[in-house]
Amino acid sequence: MGEQAKAGVLVGGEAFETESVPPVTVRREDDGIPKATEGPFSNSEETLGGYVLVEAADRDAAVDIAKTWPTPESLEIRPLWTAE
Repeated sequence: MGEQAKAGVLVGGEAFETESVPPVTVRREDDGIPKATEGPFSNSEETLGGYVLVEAADRDAAVDIAKTWPTPESLEIRPLWTAE
């Protein structure tokens, strides 16, 4: 990650508090009314620990960058949404 930071590819990111404060998920019910529930979005043993924002030419380039990081955790690659 340090090499990508020096090259200007690593734009930013933050770690999420995962130990003492549980996440809250807000979903809209069938009637359209939002409901807040304690807990993560998915019922998985994995948690979302944070995010890293990189500047990459395309999705494949972002995947290649992620493959260089020596982290034991799973990484999910997603593009940023841009308004048209």
